[in-house]
Amino acid sequence: MGAPGAADRARRRIPGVPDELASGFAFCVTSAAMTLMNKAALSTFAFSAPTALLCFQCTATLALVAAAAAAGAGRLPPLSWRLLRLWLPVNILFVGMVSTSFFALQYVGVAMVTVLKNLTNWMVIAGDYWLFGKTYGAGVWATLALMLVSALCSAATDLAYHPRGYAWQMVNNAFTAAYSLWLRRVMTRMGPITAKAGGVDELGMVVYNNLLSIPLIALLAAYTGEWPCAAADPALRDPGFLAAAVGSAVMSFLISLASMWFLSCTTATTFSLVGSLNKIPLAALGMVLFAAPTSVNNLLSILIGLVAGVVFARAKAADAARAAAAGPARRAGGGVGGGGGGGWARLPVQGSVQGGGVLDRGGSPDLRVREHKHQQQLQQHQSQQQQQQQQQQQQQQQQQQQQQQQRHSTTMYVLSGDPAANGRN
Repeated sequence: MGAPGAADRARRRIPGVPDELASGFAFCVTSAAMTLMNKAALSTFAFSAPTALLCFQCTATLALVAAAAAAGAGRLPPLSWRLLRLWLPVNILFVGMVSTSFFALQYVGVAMVTVLKNLTNWMVIAGDYWLFGKTYGAGVWATLALMLVSALCSAATDLAYHPRGYAWQMVNNAFTAAYSLWLRRVMTRMGPITAKAGGVDELGMVVYNNLLSIPLIALLAAYTGEWPCAAADPALRDPGFLAAAVGSAVMSFLISLASMWFLSCTTATTFSLVGSLNKIPLAALGMVLFAAPTSVNNLLSILIGLVAGVVFARAKAADAARAAAAGPARRAGGGVGGGGGGGWARLPVQGSVQGGGVLDRGGSPDLRVREHKHQQQLQQHQSQQQQQQQQQQQQQQQQQQQQQQQRHSTTMYVLSGDPAANGRN
C-alpha cells in the first residue's frame, strides 16, 4: 500500500496537496477573478467601450499562448483551413455570447447575472430535446422550475433593476444556448479533421477561438463606433482600470490552463458541479466588492437560484449515470434460445443416452441428424457470441467517444472566456 501512495505524492505538482484539490482551487480562483475584474473594468471605472476591451483580452490571450509555446510550455497547433471554416459559425456565436455578456455586466450586478444565467438551461434543455431527442428526468425539470421561480423573484426584488441590462442578459442567454448546442454538433465532426491536422488539444482550440474572434470583435467595435470612444476614454489614464484590464486578460489565459489541469484530474460532471458551487462565493464577493444594493428577499431569491444551480448539475449527472447503466442492463439477458439462463443449457449433449449406454457417432441416422443439428447450433451460438462481442466493443468505443466529446465540449465552454459563466450548467 505504501508504494502507490508514494507514487501519488511524486506526481503532485504542489508538494503535500492532491492535484484534484489544487487544480480545482486554481480553476475557482481564476474564473472568479476574471469575472470580478471584468465587472470592475466595466462598472467601477465606467469604461465606455466593452467590445474594445474584449478585443484587447483576446489579443492578450493569444499573445500569452504564443509566449508559453515559445518558452516550451506548450505547442501552437497547425492551421487547418477546413477546421477554421467549421469553427467559424461557432466563433460567431461565441463573439455574440461574450459581447452581450459584457454589455449586461455594465448594468447588472454579478449575483443577478449569475441567477439570470440559469435561465439559459431552459433553452439548452429545449434544444437538446428538439435537436438531439434527449430527455431528462423529473429531478432536472423540478430544478429548472426552481431556477425560473428564483430568477423571477430575484428580478422582482432587485433594487438595482435596469431594463437595458436585463434585456442584454436575455440576449446573452440565447447566444449562450445557441453556442452550447451548435458546439455539441460541431464537436462530433471535428475528430477526423483534427486528426488530419496532427491533433488539436484544448489549448490549440483556444488559439483557433481567439484567432477567429479578434477580427470579428474588431469589426463589431468599428461598427458600434467604440474605437474613437476607447481612445478618448479617461479610464485609459487610470492605473486602476489598466490593472483590471490587464488582470482580466491574464486571468482569461490562466483559466485556460487551470481548466485543462482540473479536467485532467477529474470528470466533466465534477467540473460542472464545482463551477456551479463556485458561483455562490462569487455572488457574495460581487455584492460586497461592488456594494450592490439588495434586500433580504433579494438575497433569499439569489441564494435559492445558486443552490438550484448546484442541484441541477447533480440531477443532470444522475440522469447521465442512469442512461449509462441502462445500456449494459438491456444487453445483459440471454444467449442462444432466449434470455436469462444462457444458451448452453438448451443445447443437446455430444451423445445420446439409451438404456444406460452412450451410442457412438456412427449410430442411427436419427443420431447423425441430431449431431448435425447440434453442430449447426454450436456454430450459430459461436457466431452470435462473436456478434455480441463486436457489438459490445462498438458500444464501448461509442461510450468512450461520447465521454471524450463531453470533456472536450465542457472544456471549450469554459475556455471560451464567457465572463459570466463559471463552469457549464
